[in-house]
Amino acid sequence: MHSPHLPGAVARLAPFVILFASPITVLAQLGPPIGAMTTVESESGALDNASGEAVTVYEDVVEVPGAAFIRLFFENTVLAPGSTLKLTSLLDGAVQHLTAEGLQQWGDSSAFFNGSAVRIELIAGPKTEGNEYAIDQAFISQPVIELLTLCGTDDRSPSDHPAVCRLMPASCTAALYSPGGCLLSAGHCAATTDVAQFNVPPSLANGMLQHPPPSEQYPLDGPTESMATQGLGNDWFHFKCLPNTETGLLPIEAQQAYIPLAASIPTVFPEPLIIYGYGSDMGADNQVQQRSDGPLINVTIVPGTSFPSLRHLLDTTGGNSGSPMLRASTGRTIGIHTHGGCTGPNMSNGGTPITFAGVQGALSCPVLVLSYPDGLVSEVDTLKGTSLLVAVEVVTGTIVPESVTLHVRVDDGGFMAIPTGEVVEFGYVVAFPQAACVASMDYFVTVQAGDGTLFRDPFPDDEFYTAVCITPAPLAFDTNSDGDVDLLDFRKFPDCLTGPSTPLDASCVYFEFNDDSRVDLLDFAGLQDAFTGALVP
Repeated sequence: MHSPHLPGAVARLAPFVILFASPITVLAQLGPPIGAMTTVESESGALDNASGEAVTVYEDVVEVPGAAFIRLFFENTVLAPGSTLKLTSLLDGAVQHLTAEGLQQWGDSSAFFNGSAVRIELIAGPKTEGNEYAIDQAFISQPVIELLTLCGTDDRSPSDHPAVCRLMPASCTAALYSPGGCLLSAGHCAATTDVAQFNVPPSLANGMLQHPPPSEQYPLDGPTESMATQGLGNDWFHFKCLPNTETGLLPIEAQQAYIPLAASIPTVFPEPLIIYGYGSDMGADNQVQQRSDGPLINVTIVPGTSFPSLRHLLDTTGGNSGSPMLRASTGRTIGIHTHGGCTGPNMSNGGTPITFAGVQGALSCPVLVLSYPDGLVSEVDTLKGTSLLVAVEVVTGTIVPESVTLHVRVDDGGFMAIPTGEVVEFGYVVAFPQAACVASMDYFVTVQAGDGTLFRDPFPDDEFYTAVCITPAPLAFDTNSDGDVDLLDFRKFPDCLTGPSTPLDASCVYFEFNDDSRVDLLDFAGLQDAFTGALVP
């Protein structure tokens, strides 16, 4: 993980990188600097706990008057097993607990806290010695600089896509692309990014950033990071996050959302696109998630390189770097927005295509996309059963053969798993059960990737499709509900033939043809007329 414990990490946070590889100047869309390092002091000294219970052995408050937010940096910190640092914002009560492992994962730093003051409690584990911490620096807010490269008027609108996050302190955007937990952003964001924030709240009226609670902030997982920073067309950042200190969850587990990647990019223009991102703006909208809609106008090769660039006219600003570029017709990502160029007439913004070889080589999480060539099932025949045809597009990774599984819940029962019944040219056939059903069947479909990642449709885990149960009127004389009248049915008739005076037995209702409540020779005549033979309805 990039160590945030360096003032230089903030000093390197340049708002723009100007590239001259193209006749049109384009600007890497990092957000404006959101803060600066300052010196603070808080030190506990080495403390023991001889009792058999965890005890708060030291408490202090770090305050930087006037700061809109604060992030703490630790040094010389020792936390014995069972010992914890509890950090609490005095503004909104948001809490983070850091064990020795958690502090290491966070690079000897804390999450971002709103307000100007944070209470630190050193909680020593039972019968532990030498617990201590020291804080020497804090990263605090600073006045906001607006950086806008709009394609005309600002047409952005508020959005809250759960798969899209803000990267700090770089002020960039990233998005989950697979249930495997991988994210993509812009390469030029990587050097100054070490925290991913989801469900970001509005900024203050003066534009100062506010942060979600630590339960929605995640440190980046350094060993999973790969990137390229060669400018327009070859600018990407691939990574995962570590579990949250408060929930123990990964972002994909908490957010229950991802934006799947496309297998190809458009070749006919203009093509409607959607971009989600945390671009700079005025007041409370500053670096809060917004959506932009507009056209992809072409795909060009950056002069002097072999890098393809997606050129578009969607409104973006500083902070949009890393935003997913979605094809509006499919909702799938075709590229990563990286550069703003809408600074004059006939100019456009740009990004890296998802199909670029460098990006493809970095994708370590699988992407499987499920579809239904014959449509989703809306009605289930409880007598004959109903089948669902499932197609699986393998964008990246591999699929476990015949792992497509239908999960069905009849009325209010539990879900049952029904494996692939047949493999056909266009996909996998799974069959709904022939089961007694009063009202409906809820269902979802899963398929397993080669690395064990499970894909579920619909996603998230608490959603499902619903089909209404129907019970067609039984075919006269079809005693076994196989859709025809054949010798299997004919052989049962003698046992039901009662004559004109014997009441109808319930098991012989299929032979009661003329509604006289008995089975006689008149019904036999009807059976002869209805006889079709096997497999003929």
